[in-house]
Amino acid sequence: MVSQSATASAHSAVAEQLLQLLNVSVPFTLFTSFDYLGFWMYAVFGLLAAGPLFRQSLSAKIAASTLGLYGLLFHVLFAGVMMGRVGSADIVAYATVFMALLLVSVIALVVCFREAMASVLAWLRSSTTRSRKDSIVLHHASRMDRSFW
Repeated sequence: MVSQSATASAHSAVAEQLLQLLNVSVPFTLFTSFDYLGFWMYAVFGLLAAGPLFRQSLSAKIAASTLGLYGLLFHVLFAGVMMGRVGSADIVAYATVFMALLLVSVIALVVCFREAMASVLAWLRSSTTRSRKDSIVLHHASRMDRSFW
């Protein structure tokens, strides 16, 4: 596309339009719109997952708080963009700062699921019969299901 855009051929106008459409540094191009759509989906997930996670351990509560805060702040940012309060050059800076909240929640969830992963790994190492493996998996799944919902 770049070589087509650099030369004065019949396809240079189409190549130039596609380059502008896929430009990462320009806000609200096709590429960045899909990127922000993914961030919005993270925000919706954060709002939906914050409630059930709040009823568990301290690390799950930290993850719930940061996920819920990310979901809330991203929707506030989105409303600010739609109302014209946030400039298009500032969107990337705000979204990057908000992504740090997701990093905190991932670290908190690693701590939260460390015990469950350790028991699953111990089960995989020690058990050799298929029926015992199935019963342990069902036991862990039912225990996690009760505590999660």
